[in-house]
Amino acid sequence: MMRPWLRDFTYGLLFAWLLAGGSVFGQNAQRRPKPDKAVAKPGAVRNTMVEILLLTSEGGGLQAQQWRSALEPLEIPLSIRSLLGDEQPETSERITGTLRTVKVVGILERSGKIILADRTFEPGDRQKIKQWVDDLKTYGAQGTPDGKPLWGLSNEQFAAIYESLTDIAKSDPRDQELSQAIAELPLPAEFSLRWTDAAKKQLNRADGKPIVRQSTQGFSAATALALLLRDHGLGFRPQRTPSGALELVIDLPEKAADVWPVGWPLKLPRLQAAPNLFKLQQVFFDDVPLQDMLASASQAAKVPMLFDYAELDRSATGWADKPASYPLRQATWHTVVKDVLNQRKLTFDLWQDEVGRPFLDITTVKSRRVAPK
Repeated sequence: MMRPWLRDFTYGLLFAWLLAGGSVFGQNAQRRPKPDKAVAKPGAVRNTMVEILLLTSEGGGLQAQQWRSALEPLEIPLSIRSLLGDEQPETSERITGTLRTVKVVGILERSGKIILADRTFEPGDRQKIKQWVDDLKTYGAQGTPDGKPLWGLSNEQFAAIYESLTDIAKSDPRDQELSQAIAELPLPAEFSLRWTDAAKKQLNRADGKPIVRQSTQGFSAATALALLLRDHGLGFRPQRTPSGALELVIDLPEKAADVWPVGWPLKLPRLQAAPNLFKLQQVFFDDVPLQDMLASASQAAKVPMLFDYAELDRSATGWADKPASYPLRQATWHTVVKDVLNQRKLTFDLWQDEVGRPFLDITTVKSRRVAPK
C-alpha cells in the first residue's frame, strides 16, 4: 500500500508535472524504502491478448450487433451481457507466465456509444478503435504513455521512480566528460538508462567531448542528472516499456514538459527556505564580471546557483564576463541579483530539488520556465 505522503504527493499532479507534498521534502530527509508495488520485469511479457466485455441496459440489441460488426475485424474476444447493479467501466490486466491478458469492461449506451474507463467510442470510430487496441496489445492496460500526465506512468510507478532518484550526488563533476559524470551519479540500478538516437546526434554535433560546466554536488540524483543534461540541450524522463518495465530515457526534448524538470516549486515559504537571501545587509561592487558577482552572492546568501548554460549561451552571448556594478546601499541579495540580472534581460527563480534543497536557477527572461503544476 502506498504511504500517505507519497499518495498525497503523486495525486497532486494532473498534468505533466507534480507539486510535491509530504515529508520527502524535508531538508534532512532520509532515503526511504521503495514502494512494494512491483512492475513487470524486462522481457517478462511476450504476448498480449485483449478481451472486451460490453454491458448493456434493456433494449440495446441493435447497438450490440453494430459493435459485434465493428470489432470483428480486430479478431479479439467480445462478450456482451446485461448490466448488473452498479458495474462500472474498467481496464485491467493479469500476467500469467509470458502471457498478458488485458480485460476491458465498457458500458454500451442506447445511443450506440460505448463508455470506457478513459475514453468514449462510437461504432464509426473504427480506425481509432484499432489504434487503441493496438496500444493495449503493445503496452497493456495502461495503454501508450504518449501525451499522458506523469509520462504515462501510474501514481505507484512515478512514486517508485521519484523515490529512487533522491540519493545525493557526492562528488563535484566539473570539467569531467558528460558520460563519466553521469556514470558517477547515484542512479538506481533497477531502472536502466537509455540514450535515444536524437540525444546521441545532439552530442555529436558539438565540437569535442561534452564537458560538465557546473557542480551538482549535494543535489539529489534527479536534479543532478537533469542539470547535467540541460547544459547540453538534453533531458531525461521515466518511461514505461511495452513489457511493463520502467527505464530512464535521455532524449532531445521538443518542449520543457517532455523531460524531468531541474527542480520544483518551493514547499516552504521563501523566507524559511533561504533566509539569508532576504536579509538586509550593506552591498557594494564595481565592474565585477557578472558570473563572479553571482558566485559571491551565492556564497553570501548561502544558496547555490545553477545556470541554464544552453539557453544563456544561445541567447545572451558573453553574459558571464560582462561587468556588473551596484552602489553602496542596504539591500537583500534577492533584490541585488534581481536588479543586476534584469539589466541584462536575465532572470532567476528560487526552486528546490527532490529532497528540499533550495537553489537559484539563472536563465534568460525569454525562456523563463513556468512552474510545474
